[in-house]
Amino acid sequence: MSVADASRFRRAGKAVAICAIFLMLFGLARVIWLEKGAAYYLANGFFWLKMALIPVAVILAVATQRRFGLLLTAKQDKDLIELSVNRLLMLKRLVHWQLILIGLMVISAVWMARGLGMF
Repeated sequence: MSVADASRFRRAGKAVAICAIFLMLFGLARVIWLEKGAAYYLANGFFWLKMALIPVAVILAVATQRRFGLLLTAKQDKDLIELSVNRLLMLKRLVHWQLILIGLMVISAVWMARGLGMF
């Protein structure tokens, strides 16, 4: 992987993080001021599942960015970043787990919208 590709990957990760922050703020606004109100969301198990998955996904995203950032700073002078098989597999696993968590959050949102998971 070239340093330019790695830099683009890192910028894309930061853009995704910024979008996630805006989504969380909009979601919080929905809970407080819009739609069904806080009572509906706070009484739904799938809402709490989503709230539990968010910090885990953030931790995985930060771990991925940190590992990739360390690679970038260590290899700035080279044209290519050499990834060991173990490091590449670790980064791949971190990204896959993030995608799985995002999928679970989407499924939780759908089930919550259908009224499932009410206490």
